Amino acid sequence: MLERDIPDRNLFMMCKKPNPAAFTDAPAGYHIRPIRPEEMDFWYSVHFDCEPGDISPHIAYMKDYFHRVYEPRRDEFFRRCLVICGEDDIPLGTCFAWKVYDEVWTIHWYKVSKCQESKGLGRALLSAVLNTVPEDGYPVYLHTQPSSFRAIHLYTAFGFSLLCDPAVGHRENHLTECLPYLEYFMGEKYDRLTYAASDGTLHRAALTVEDNRF
Repeated sequence: MLERDIPDRNLFMMCKKPNPAAFTDAPAGYHIRPIRPEEMDFWYSVHFDCEPGDISPHIAYMKDYFHRVYEPRRDEFFRRCLVICGEDDIPLGTCFAWKVYDEVWTIHWYKVSKCQESKGLGRALLSAVLNTVPEDGYPVYLHTQPSSFRAIHLYTAFGFSLLCDPAVGHRENHLTECLPYLEYFMGEKYDRLTYAASDGTLHRAALTVEDNRF
């Protein structure tokens, strides 16, 4: 089985309390700061740096998503959306925490450039992002896919569990369908996955709008 054979399905994760042992600072020579408006081309494109061929349809989707979800809170977006950079101050990865539906904290658009993986940048970035969530903001949720099994392993280290709820808002949770792929690609790390059920707050809040906000 190849990674390209993994179907695009919904997975959701929840962290009731973060694991302090997982947190780390940025490696030497790297730093984390808010994204700047002139760097939005990076934000639009980095999530698809592994996609073959023309990614312009993905870019168009990201621009529309930003306009629908973040533009109404533009100043907050540019405070919250973090990037990790090298000594040249060029963004190499991005992620941020965002309160959706004015009720629930969620992790948004976590991605480190493919060529920068395995350097500890993602762990440092996620550490910084979770440090922006207030203590009373937990549980924190995120949406992912089985193809992001490397990120799922990292999320697990921070205290995230796979959500067992059948749906979140208008999206079905494909946990049962995805588990065989996670087991195959994660190997022994699969046994470290944990599972949890929510109290339904996120599901009910997500049903109040027609589109997806995280």
